[in-house]
Amino acid sequence: MKYRELNVGTRLRLPISHPILATITIDPSDWSRFHNLNDDTPATRIVGHDDPKDGMMTVYVACSSDETHDRLLDGWG
Repeated sequence: MKYRELNVGTRLRLPISHPILATITIDPSDWSRFHNLNDDTPATRIVGHDDPKDGMMTVYVACSSDETHDRLLDGWG
């Protein structure tokens, strides 16, 4: 999803340098590992996450390119 495709009322703000949003669902026990992996790369930025619900949590990640988005979904999606 690109920045211009976000609903006007959304609570997420994507950086101009990272205009593509990836929505990843993870097990809450993987949060620290996921967060640390994203800190190691300038190609992604975590822009938000939901509280864990029913044993899963949703993380919203801004990506710098379609290729980065696709790789992230391949690894975590």
